[in-house]
Parts: sequence; structure tokens; C-alpha cells
Amino acid sequence: MDKRKSKSITKKITVSGIVQGVGFRPFVYNIAKKHGILGTVRNIGGLVEIILQSSEEKYNDFLQDLKTNAPIGSEITGIETENINERKFDGFRIIESGNDEEISIIPPDLPVCESCERELFIGTDRRFLNPFISCMSCGARYTIIEELPYDRHNTTMRDFDMCPSCREEYTSPKNRRFHAQTISCYDCGPYLIFNNLTDANELTEKDAFEEAAKIIESGGIIAVKGIGGYHFACSPFLEDTVLKLRELKGREAKPFAIMFESVDSIREYCIVSEKEEELLKSKARPIVLLYLKNDSMAPSACQGSIYCGAFLPYTPLQVLLIKRCGPLIMTSANISNKPIIKDNQEMLSLKSPLLNGVLYNKRRIVRSVDDSVSKVMDSTPQLIRRSRGHVPYPVFCPNDKKELQIFAAGGDLKASFCFIRTEMQ
Repeated sequence: MDKRKSKSITKKITVSGIVQGVGFRPFVYNIAKKHGILGTVRNIGGLVEIILQSSEEKYNDFLQDLKTNAPIGSEITGIETENINERKFDGFRIIESGNDEEISIIPPDLPVCESCERELFIGTDRRFLNPFISCMSCGARYTIIEELPYDRHNTTMRDFDMCPSCREEYTSPKNRRFHAQTISCYDCGPYLIFNNLTDANELTEKDAFEEAAKIIESGGIIAVKGIGGYHFACSPFLEDTVLKLRELKGREAKPFAIMFESVDSIREYCIVSEKEEELLKSKARPIVLLYLKNDSMAPSACQGSIYCGAFLPYTPLQVLLIKRCGPLIMTSANISNKPIIKDNQEMLSLKSPLLNGVLYNKRRIVRSVDDSVSKVMDSTPQLIRRSRGHVPYPVFCPNDKKELQIFAAGGDLKASFCFIRTEMQ
């Protein structure tokens, strides 16, 4: 036997990048078990710290697995290793998070994943049609984090106690909700609430969804709470409804963004190239400006533009609404020249005869984000508005710019401020 391979080593591995809120600790736990590694993993500040004890051969296999099979939604920007002296471990565990002063990369919000979307429509599943279904690969992140490290008690999900069933999934290494901080169900909440803005009576859960859908189908306008704020939602095919929406927002000319169930549905109204399809399906789920190919929608929906701002649903609630009601105008719920509304009380106090109700929940939004907007130009995706799905992920600078310390700000209401600090901006 080669003694160099069998000798036990102990190392500290620090992983930086998008490594919190994406199932990274459960991933590390499972590959450690796979390779027979002993030690611990924890969040520390915005980083992940792994204490590893194994043979050198197992360590190399583990490190290769770590680099090549990281979870969807994660992005490793750096791995630092050092030899340390540590007590003997008798297993591998996820341990309590710590703090660190290193620069942290907070994860962007993630769209509903394919697994959760499939589960959403399984009639025997306990999360059947649950508009808040999520796992370690999807759901709100940036908009609900109050402080780092990314643990449930540091997010607005701390307002909802886990039920025994969710707690069992959360602590089961083989479950895809193992250490998923946004885990929830009908028993723990959050849950849907519908307010018609005319009386004190409110509907909840399935009744709330049904009432909201019926109003949209009958030509009404409702406000729908999303990940980063509220949307105004209505049919894009009813001219009178779209004109009322323009009056409600104080928006006379700009086209409205329209949400579709699928790329095939978008193709009924727009020209979609291969690059544009990739952009529509990307994890940022941006609004993509596409050439219109017919005029079957209400004239005021796109307001004479040659483009349609099309996008796909990125929350389970949106998936349910679009499947029920068909394509919908989903425009940020704000009055012209005002920020998007994120707080329930502000939305419920908007007493307008043009608004027929509010579909909301009691999960707090820490910071508002609009939908990102993109366009493919010369076969290259270009960002017009960098927001949900992108922020606060940094842009990495070339080596010759690393020493710059710069603050920059955009103009007026569409400002997008930027810091250049070390190698990130």
C-alpha cells in the first residue's frame, strides 16, 4: 500500500462565490459522504467553510467533485485550502453558521425549478397547487435576506415556523429540501390572501386564488405579490381593461410586459430566435424584447411598438395563474414615476376604483426588485435593466482594474448604482 495515499490529512477549504442559498452545504455533505470524508461544513459570512479529514487520495477526489458538480444556481469564484491541526472527527456534519468580514456574494432570486413545477401538479403530493413550493435550487433569496449568513432565521421566512413534516424533510440528507431555507407547505405558510379593497372580508388559500383568477377572466385588474414586489395583472386581449390599467398607472405610452406560459405560447405572437429562447429560459427569467408577428392582442398592450416585452413565469403562483388565465400583462405595481410597491399595507391602501383586488401573502419583502429586461442584439444578449435574477451578483473586473475604488450612479429614476471594490463591481 502507498503510505502517502493512506495517511490522514486535515484541511480547511474556503469556497467563495454564489455558495449560499443554492443548496451548497447539502451538496458538500452528500459528496463528503460519497467519498468517505470526515469533518464539517458551515456558512461563514458570505462564504462556505469546509473542515475535511481524509486520505490525500479521497481529498483530491472530493475537490474534483466539488469543482465539477456544484449545484445549479451556484457559481464558485474561488477555493482556498490550508493544512490545519484539528481533532479527530467521527462523521461529517453541517454545523451552525459563523460570521466573517470577507466580501459576501448574496445569491440572486431563483426561478421555480423543474422538479418543483412538476411536483406542483401531482394530485397526491402534500404541496399540490401550493403557490409557495420551493427547494434548495429555487425560490426567493436576495429579496428576503435580512443579514448573512443565509440561514432561515436571517430571512423573512423566520416568521413561519416549520411543521413536523417540513422539519423532517429539512433534516433528511437524501431529500432535495435538505437545509432548504425557504421550505414551506400549507401547514406552515405563507398562504395566499385575497382582499377586494371594498370590505373587511378576506379570502384565503384556494378561495383566494379562485377569486383572483375569476376577476382576471372577467376583465378586471388585480395586484399580485411576487418575489420583489407587486405586479398589476390583467388580460392583454381586452382593450378596455388595458386602457384602465394605463389610467391606473398613469402610463400613457410605454408598452406593457406580457407573461406567457411557455416559449411555444410566445411564438404564437412573437418571433423567437434560438438565442432569445435561451435568454427567456435563463435563470434570471428576464423580460426579453421580441419582434411582434401579429396584432391579435389589444392595441394598447404594446402601444404600437414593433416589440413585445415577453417573459416566462418564475414563481409557482405565476405558473398557476398563467395556466389558468392564459397570457397576462404583468407590469410593476407602481404609479408612474414611483418605485414598485413591496409592502402589503401600502398596496392595500391604494383605493382605486380601477383596481379590483389584491392577491398577497404575509412573507415580508426586504428589498424591492423589478423584473430584468434584456434584448438580443447581433446574436449577443444585452441587459437593458439589470435587476431580479441578476442583482446583487457582481461583475468581475479584469486584472488591471482590481486596484480601482469607484462609486458610480445611474440617472434619475432608472438609477443602477455600482461600486468597484477589489476585483468585483
